[in-house]
Amino acid sequence: MSSWNFQDLTGQRFGKLTVLRKQSTTKDGQAVWVCVCDCGSIKTKQVFRYGENSVGDPQLYQVLQDHTSAAEWTPDTATSLYKAIGVVSGGYPEWVQPLGASDAYNTGDIVSYNGKLYQSAIDANVWAPDAYPAGWTEYTA
Repeated sequence: MSSWNFQDLTGQRFGKLTVLRKQSTTKDGQAVWVCVCDCGSIKTKQVFRYGENSVGDPQLYQVLQDHTSAAEWTPDTATSLYKAIGVVSGGYPEWVQPLGASDAYNTGDIVSYNGKLYQSAIDANVWAPDAYPAGWTEYTA
C-alpha cells in the first residue's frame, strides 16, 4: 500500500458533503467514505489528499474507477483513474471537465464556474455552463 492511500477525512466538508466516517477500504487500499449531503441524503465517495495545489493547500482527488494500485500510478499522473477536486471558499466544488460518464455531473450537482455557482439541470452533464447553458441554472447559496 502506498503512503498516499489513507488520510482521515472525518468531519471535513467537500462541496455540500460532510464526511461522517470511513466505510471500508477497497482491495487496493483506497478508503471509501460515507458522507451526508446538506440535502440529507447519504452518499459514498472515494476521496483522498495527495500533494499540494497551486496555493499550497492539500490537493484532493476523487477515485474515478476501481483499480489495483501500482506505485507509479499516482493521482497526479494517472488521470484516467483519479480526478483532481478543487473547492471554493464557500465549500462548493470547482467545475472540472468530466472525463466521461464516470464523473459527469448529475441533476442537482452544484459547482463554482468563473466565479458563479451553477446547478446541473440534467444527468450525465459533461458541458461547462457557458458551453451548454440549457444544462445549468445559476444557483444562489
